[in-house]
This record gives sequence, structure tokens and C-alpha cells, in this order.
Amino acid sequence: MKRFLAIFLLSLALLAQSDVRMTPTVKAVRKAMPWVVSIGTEIDVRVDDPYIVRLNEYFALRRYKSRIERQYTPLGSGVIIDESGLALTNWHVTRAADKLLLKLHNGTSFPAEIVGYDIQSDLCLVKLTGDFKTAPLQAADFAAPDDLLLGESVITLGNPFGLEHSVSSGVLSAINRELSVTGEPYNDMIQTDAAINPGNSGGPLINLDGNVIGINQAIRSDAQGIGFAIPAKRLETFVSHWLLPETFSNGRLGISQATFADEGVKIFVTKETPAAEAGLKDGDIVTAVNGTLVRRPLEFGKQLWHLDAKSKVEFNLANGRKIIVRLRDMSNEERIAYRLGIRVQKLTRKLNIALELPEETKGLAISEVMKPEDYKDEDDGWRKYIKRGDLLLKVNRVVMEDEKQLANLLEKKTSGNIVNMDFAVMNNNGRYQLRRETVLLK
Repeated sequence: MKRFLAIFLLSLALLAQSDVRMTPTVKAVRKAMPWVVSIGTEIDVRVDDPYIVRLNEYFALRRYKSRIERQYTPLGSGVIIDESGLALTNWHVTRAADKLLLKLHNGTSFPAEIVGYDIQSDLCLVKLTGDFKTAPLQAADFAAPDDLLLGESVITLGNPFGLEHSVSSGVLSAINRELSVTGEPYNDMIQTDAAINPGNSGGPLINLDGNVIGINQAIRSDAQGIGFAIPAKRLETFVSHWLLPETFSNGRLGISQATFADEGVKIFVTKETPAAEAGLKDGDIVTAVNGTLVRRPLEFGKQLWHLDAKSKVEFNLANGRKIIVRLRDMSNEERIAYRLGIRVQKLTRKLNIALELPEETKGLAISEVMKPEDYKDEDDGWRKYIKRGDLLLKVNRVVMEDEKQLANLLEKKTSGNIVNMDFAVMNNNGRYQLRRETVLLK
């Protein structure tokens, strides 16, 4: 009897100890870890053959032989936002990467490619390559917008100094801090004293519910315990701008963005598109997509991003209306405008004469460079140097003879793909100068 009592008391002690250790922090980390990714890049480097090196050392020889090895370089962290393989990180994490590789907590690695980015917000959307239908990834849960408590416990997860899937904790030190990391000031930043180091960028800042409240972005270099994260509300605004069929296919829907609303999500519609022609308009509140309730921009976008030109989609509105939209292929003009933010026209003999060009010149005249507010809300670096009247001569070293040829080339590429473009840009002296740009499509 005494032996049984001793075993019983020991079991109770172990159980109590387990309960004590299973703190809210531990629970939140366990919930979040499957959807946190370490982001790196792989490069091929030439290294000395270790066998030949050993022979040289042992026999005092002078033989040389090298081989190519693939090396992994850690860059930062990210958050999986969709079970089908979409992840969110900082733009500065991915901008210099040649080949992106994302690692899960279980050690599995997947190549990835950029599909959307915003330089000013320092945000980037990437798509993992793999078959996730039979084994879906785990996706993050996001906290409600502005659900932030000053002083509450928060946790950072990420890849500091290449130490994958590290955890640190602290408190939410301040909200709505003003900060300019990319030159564009934002006054909605979250401040925390949870450790943020190089490599944590792009990783999540979570609350004790295990929900994302922000994406780690920066630290104050002259201080300790002062880090900053982009709030979840801005993250969802960015994501809603990119989780659209136009980003991933040549299907044209015509919804440009979705924002938070009390009953669902408020949408913005582009004129003369399938969405507008079906009856959707700016300010409509969508409550369900294809029968699935949507209450936030992220949920809205996740219902749309896989659609293509053959799809139809049903929207339920807060006013009781139900609207079905049939997507269509982008026109040549739409495809060029959506991917490049420019409008072009074929160079003809008459136009060449007007531009004082040789009559046989082939290429495309740029008739418009779209304003940032009309094109992804951003003025890309290469577009700053291009203006109306300049010429697009070649894409990937192929001469562009008309709009259809350029549109057909872009049909095989989507947001995140890279093309090389040769321009003739008019200088202040009225003469054309050749300019080559490496362009990341949007």
C-alpha cells in the first residue's frame, strides 16, 4: 500500500511539474513553430578538393584540384500564410538572393520564388515550390487588427545569425512608433524589447495566443532592447494587394485591393474589368467568396489567388446581393500595364519620322509611364528613368516589333520573374542613349 501511495504521489508531482513548465509562452511557441521558416540562398562555389589537400600536406606535394560545391547562406526568416505554399517576409531579406530556399522547423526545405514585393513597406511575398495538396503546410493565424496591449508578453521567432528557429521573449513596449527604414516614414510601427538580431528580419512577432501581431523589421543599432515590427494590419493590406489572380496567372478579375470592414472586407474595383461588368463596385462589402465566409483581407485573398482565366467566382455582399464573376484572359494592353506599369505602341515609319529616328527602326514607343498610385502604389527604380517618348527596343535580347509580341512574352511570365530590357532613353540634349535594365516583374 505504501509503495502504491509513493508511486501515486510521484505521478502527481511529475504532473504538477509538467503543468508548471507548460507556460503560455511554451504553448504559443509550439503553435507557431510549424509555420515559421528560415530563409536562405544557395550559391555554387569552387573549393579545394580535401583529398588533394591532405596529400599535399602529407607528401609535401604541390598538386591542385578543386570542385564545385553548393553552399547555403542564411538571410532571414518568414511566415507561411497559406497552406498551399505562400510565405511572407521582408523585401530586404530576399532582394539580393539568387536562389531562395525556405526551411521548416522539421528540417524540410523547399525552393521558393518571389511573387510580390513592396520596397517602401519592405515586404515580400514568396511562393514555395512543391506539392502541398496531399500534405498541406501549416499557416499562421493573425491577430485581429489593432489587437495590441501595451506591456503584454510577446515572442519573436526566427533565424538570428543563422541560428534557425530561435525563440526570444519580451513585452510590447510601444505602438504607433514612427520609423523610416526604406526612406518612407510609417507611424504604425510596433516597438518591443524582445531580442531582434540580424536574421530575425521577416520572422513573426506573436502574442501569447500564438497569433501574428507583426513582422520583425529593424532594430535601433545604438541601443539594446529596442526592436520594431510591421503591424499585422499593414501586412494584410499588402497581402490583399497581391493575393489576386492577376499576380499568379493571366486571368483578369479586376479587384485591386481589399481592406477591413465591420461585416467583411471592403473591395476596390477597376473599371472595364469582369468584376466591374458583373456589378461589383468600389466600397462593396464582401462577406463570402464561393460560399466561404471572409472577415479579413487575408481570408479574402486566400480564396482568390489560385484562380485563372477559366474560373468563375461567387461573391456574397453585405447588402444581400450575390454576384458571379467570370474571369477572362488579360488583353495585350492589360498584361503589359499590369506587369510593367507602362503603355506602349508599335514604331511605324510615320512615328519614326516624328521622333526623328531612322525609318527602319524597330521597337515600341512608350506612350505612358503609369503613376505609382495607378500601378502597385510604388515607383520602381527602373521606371524612374523611363518617360513618355522613350523606346523599348529589346526584351531578353529579342527585338520587340509590336505590342502582341511583348504581351506574348509576358504571358509566359508572372509576378516575380526577371526580364532584361533594353531601352533608348532621350537625354537632356534630345539624343537617345541606350539603357539596359534588369526588371523584376510585378
